[in-house]
Amino acid sequence: MRLLARWMALGVAAHMWAGPVEFGLAELQKALQEAKVPAGRVRIAAEVWPGTKSDAFEIVPWRVSGGDIRGLMYGLLEASDQIRKSGKLTPMKVEPAAAVRGIRIVLRDAEWEKTRLHDRGFWESYFARLARTRFNRIQIELGEPKWEAPQLPYLFSLPFFERVEVDGLTAFERGRNLDALRVIAQTAAGYGVDVSLGLHLGKTGTRVKGLSDEFRTPYVRAALPHLLEAAPSIRAVAVHEATDEMLREAVIPSLQSAGHLVTLEIHDRTGMPAREVGVAVRLFEPLARGVAVPDLAKLRARENGVIRLVAASRYTDPAYVRRVASGVLLGGALGFEVEGSMDLDSAEALLLHEAWGRLGYQPAAVVAAEKTEMAPPIICAARVENPESAMRELQDCSVILEATERPEWKALAQQASMRVRLLWARKMEEHYEATRHESALRAAFYSYRAAARTAPERQADVERLEKMIAQLEPNPELGAMPWTVAASQPSIGHMPAAVALTGQPLVVVVNYAANARVTGVRMHYRIIGGAEGFRTLEAPAKAPRFTIAAAELGSAGQLVYWFELTHSGGVWRVPAEQAALPVFVTVLKAPPPKEEEASEPKGSTQK
Repeated sequence: MRLLARWMALGVAAHMWAGPVEFGLAELQKALQEAKVPAGRVRIAAEVWPGTKSDAFEIVPWRVSGGDIRGLMYGLLEASDQIRKSGKLTPMKVEPAAAVRGIRIVLRDAEWEKTRLHDRGFWESYFARLARTRFNRIQIELGEPKWEAPQLPYLFSLPFFERVEVDGLTAFERGRNLDALRVIAQTAAGYGVDVSLGLHLGKTGTRVKGLSDEFRTPYVRAALPHLLEAAPSIRAVAVHEATDEMLREAVIPSLQSAGHLVTLEIHDRTGMPAREVGVAVRLFEPLARGVAVPDLAKLRARENGVIRLVAASRYTDPAYVRRVASGVLLGGALGFEVEGSMDLDSAEALLLHEAWGRLGYQPAAVVAAEKTEMAPPIICAARVENPESAMRELQDCSVILEATERPEWKALAQQASMRVRLLWARKMEEHYEATRHESALRAAFYSYRAAARTAPERQADVERLEKMIAQLEPNPELGAMPWTVAASQPSIGHMPAAVALTGQPLVVVVNYAANARVTGVRMHYRIIGGAEGFRTLEAPAKAPRFTIAAAELGSAGQLVYWFELTHSGGVWRVPAEQAALPVFVTVLKAPPPKEEEASEPKGSTQK
């Protein structure tokens, strides 16, 4: 049954729904006008279907439907893009990969705030971009140095706390700050973007006057409800710094009394008091720079939803984003949040928004910004900053960055070259340890010496290898440096079960060609939510078949596993560590309840 169903005669002004759907309809109308479709010639059904996944949409000829209001907006925006490109609608159905696709903006710069914080037109344009790129959340963090903790006095004065002021800030300016937050949250809601306000509630800063440490908790207890009443479109409060006392006695009671759902977001830690009092909670879990997949051996399931925080970077590599979009879902995380840019014009900001928003929503999508002439150096800059980048990637990127005009990219080209030399030096050292061939040791020495020109801390490696070379005894019998040709990996056939039932054994089979030169197969697996660490099963190379006992699959969760195929030259890992998702995943669910037997015993008669 349809929850909402309306028809729009395209070419006629549409005001069917306020907010996200109105924005989507307006974009579709613009697309038809650009395609010169006569007014009233085409009619499209726009509808919300209950029971469909949140943020999902489906397009069929002349009908766009969404799982909710935001999903319908995304469907209308996709239809607009299709009309602009081809003049017609192409059937498609999309469900979001990550439920939460967030961006974090940290307010620190006073000059920036003077020009944009109070500019409603800017926020209209900014949230329109977030909607088009499929972001559904923004955290606005009031950060130092301007917004010193606690930041609530920057927004208003309170009865009984009239002496609490901010040095250099007038009452008018404080009210203007509050009004800006209210307008930002209201504007975001009109584009389907949820707003979380990031606060630091720790030790009182030097600019905040009249608030001693002993009165900080009572002040926050009075001020936070006032803020949530004044700006009801704020959907969450992210607390980055607060004591347990502050959380228990001020923050949690404020959220309970808000009169509408406000989620508490807090960095993951043990003994989190919100679990005891029943407020809605999300946990932040940081990902280290360059890491796309959490430590699989230590990953654990949590009662509260988890948002993984991605380390900030000015540059964006879509390949890395695709790995994050897949990896964050392991362990049942809700999604990710990346530190973003407020720039609407630069190529770096365009690629950042398109990659993180669209690929977080649909990892297999093609990002238009990847095809621009600015994309290769931006992607290369991101790979240079990524500590996990491979030597071949860095070599190619060094050439691309060196050919650009920007000074900072030329500096990154030098950094890439230095890292290539270090990676080669380490490889040559490993080769020397394996072969004791002096040519490998000398190659490592020369690479370290070249790297030390731009990385002086590597001079210690130069001196260490120089001493080793001085102690070498000449060996005239040494010929060319021995190299081993890497064996080519066979094609592996395996389709993981999407769902398995708890309390029942699970059989896992691997297939490959009979002449694959595999000498043994191991399966490494663990159940997220169970004990940490992987367990291992072994199978003969001729019939790689594994059975996980029913006793090990006793509770719902996620089974993650990968295979290790041994051969004469070493091992092959399947999936590869560089894959978008380096493990296979099977969801464990409890079996459906059995139908109850008839309550009336056999043989009874009804009178």
